[in-house]
Amino acid sequence: MFSHNRRKLLQTSGALLAAGAMSSPLRAQTAAPRVVVIGGGFAGATLAKYVRLWNPKIQVTLIEPNPSHVSCILSNLVMTGALGMTDITIRYDTLRTKYGVNIVADRAVAIDPVNRRVSTLNGSQIAYDKLVLAPGIDFDAIPGLDSSVLPHAWQAGPQTLALKAQLQAVPAGGTFVMSIPQAPYRCPPGPYERACLIADSLLRNRRAGKVIVLDANPDVVAEAHTFHTAFSTTYAGVIEYRPGTEVLSVDWASKKITTNWDTIQADAANIIPRQKAGKLVVAAGLLGSAPGARWAPVNPLSYESTLVPNVHVIGDSQGTGQPKSGHMANAQAKVCADALVRYFVGEVLDSVPMINSACYSPITSKTASWLTVVFGYDAANGLMKPVPNTLAEAPAPTRGHYEDCSAGRKPFRRQLQLTSLQGAPDGRPFFDWRGRNDETENTVRNRPGHRCRVPANGRHGGRHRHARQLRRDQRYRPYGARVRDRARRAARLGHHRYLRRCRAWFFRAGGVSTRRPAWCATARRPSPNTAAVPPSARGLPTWACSTGPAGTTARRAAASSRRATTAGLAAGSATRRQRPATTSASEPLAIRFAPHTAGCSRRRPPGC
Repeated sequence: MFSHNRRKLLQTSGALLAAGAMSSPLRAQTAAPRVVVIGGGFAGATLAKYVRLWNPKIQVTLIEPNPSHVSCILSNLVMTGALGMTDITIRYDTLRTKYGVNIVADRAVAIDPVNRRVSTLNGSQIAYDKLVLAPGIDFDAIPGLDSSVLPHAWQAGPQTLALKAQLQAVPAGGTFVMSIPQAPYRCPPGPYERACLIADSLLRNRRAGKVIVLDANPDVVAEAHTFHTAFSTTYAGVIEYRPGTEVLSVDWASKKITTNWDTIQADAANIIPRQKAGKLVVAAGLLGSAPGARWAPVNPLSYESTLVPNVHVIGDSQGTGQPKSGHMANAQAKVCADALVRYFVGEVLDSVPMINSACYSPITSKTASWLTVVFGYDAANGLMKPVPNTLAEAPAPTRGHYEDCSAGRKPFRRQLQLTSLQGAPDGRPFFDWRGRNDETENTVRNRPGHRCRVPANGRHGGRHRHARQLRRDQRYRPYGARVRDRARRAARLGHHRYLRRCRAWFFRAGGVSTRRPAWCATARRPSPNTAAVPPSARGLPTWACSTGPAGTTARRAAASSRRATTAGLAAGSATRRQRPATTSASEPLAIRFAPHTAGCSRRRPPGC
């Protein structure tokens, strides 16, 4: 009896052990993938958001010691007083509550690529399957330069306010010295923009002196036409531009700055040191052994390091030939997030990634310029290079560009919410890589040509209400994004103007129904013969499609007629709901218009 039970127990135990041995790799395969992101700037926060958005099964941990992100974008306007620090500061609450990102308020200090673990300052060990580094930049040391005394303010935060205080302390007629490091560095047009804003601030406060710009590069790195014009015309006699001049040492006790040419006496200074990859990237050995290496070599198809497997580098620390900016960091994060999602489901990488860069540069307190360029993958050298004929620069700074730049508290908060940290629709203002759409919690791909996107759950009030929201959002997109497709932009704006005209006519006619006029529902592709038919023959109000003085007279006459009948129309609800005249059913098919159930077409009526 005992032996039988013992034999049975051993058989059962063996079966359980075998089952356990077989289920161990199965559990390893079915366990949720783990992605750890270090750095919560535009690159790291964007990647954390999109990995969770495109595959919620992936566990994402963001290691960031700061409770909020202070944006470098438009931080120069904080220095001049146009914005406050709260306008460029964003918390990580949305990443945690909306997208389920696990945020660790700690600092990463070491990486173990063999065991795939990250060590933090508090002694924690965080395991990963894929590690993404987005630590930003680090700076070379300049003899005698103390950033606590002379802030470079190339990392937004307390140094931004310290630089603002220095600018306000410049005496009337004083000298302000500013240096520009050797390229590549973060935000190519940023130092030139800062020099212009400093000169503008001195002029507006009637303390005009001299701003000496020491550029270590042989010429202006970005927006050469704009900044050369600003230096020689807008700020002639105020800005002195010296190319090929590098700062060698600083003696701020005597307020002297030594360059490779001479020594300059200054009242205030903004010395920006030369830049390189973040300290964690260097400590992990991701730069290689090549002498003088400053940036991490990665594969632009996934941004995985070419030296250490399963470690990706995005943002300013990567070395792919792309400019270092918040816009580019956002776009790179989307490419990397897509590659991670593909990796965990066994798909191949996209072999032809293409992203763009667009930025605004305030030139004065009321005008700004812009720059845009598209980058594509060059398989010959494994780098990202500008696509021919895509580099565009504003012909001149204008007030309209400054307004598009969102230089104000509420517009800029809206622009930041449209980027990585707050989880608003992608692609505005940043480039919508691969047409992903995250207007809902679901993963949705935009349909080709469907510009006025309606969420799948239909909770935003339908097509017309969403079209109004999209139109408002267009004001905060970079101008470069609109330049890429002018034809669609013109069609879209034309549709919106026509839509407003439909509504204005219907409500002025005394109608209170929210149903659109029948003549507003035009076909997407009307017959070519329709254009020759006058509006009156199609049952349309003549004033609606008339232009010039005759059209104005007709519109005024129609308005007078409507005002005369408004009292009668208001007598009863049935009368108030009368619809405008529609086309006759007996008219030829080329004259009548097929209804469009989704709303007014983008096209105006032929002949309009």
